[in-house]
Order: sequence, then structure tokens, then C-alpha cells
Amino acid sequence: MPLPLSVLQLLAFDVGTETLPALALGREPAEPGLMRRPPRKRSEPVVTTPMLLRSWLFLGVIAAALAMAGFCYVLLTAGWHPGAPPPPARPCTTPTCKPRP
Repeated sequence: MPLPLSVLQLLAFDVGTETLPALALGREPAEPGLMRRPPRKRSEPVVTTPMLLRSWLFLGVIAAALAMAGFCYVLLTAGWHPGAPPPPARPCTTPTCKPRP
């Protein structure tokens, strides 16, 4: 399978997609009555085991499967077939990489 994105493309995508949700969270109004609730016990964790299991084993698997399905769909509709040789290497896109001999 060909490489989907270069390192710089992935970094730009990550920064671009995380900016708007972060700004939205900063503008979200406070939850009513939050300061009137008693605090959690010191022994109670912020992140619980059921929360981790749901996010990693359920939602994470669904997100990974959908991302791989979308990637394979785009490759197949663009003419790529399993077992086809990878495309020729592109020039290096980072200043620290050395050219191949």
C-alpha cells in the first residue's frame, strides 16, 4: 500500500483539524450547578476503566476501521489494486532527510 500522507502533510492536517475544536471548547459556556457539586473523592480517578475501555476498544476500533475503509476506497477508485507495486519515491520533504544513494 502506498504511503497515505507525508510527515508534513500529517502535521498540517493535525494542527488544522485541532484548532477549531479547541477554540469551540474555550468558548463553551459553563455547566450550570457545577460549582455546587461536592468534589470527587481523592481515591476516585478522573479517567475510569470503563471510560478507557469504551474509548479504546469500542470507539477506537470503529474509527480505525472507518479510516482504513475510506483510505482503501479512495485507493481502489483511483485505480490501485492489491499487489500493485508502490509508486516511485517522491523527493524528501523534510530538511533533515538525506538523499538516497
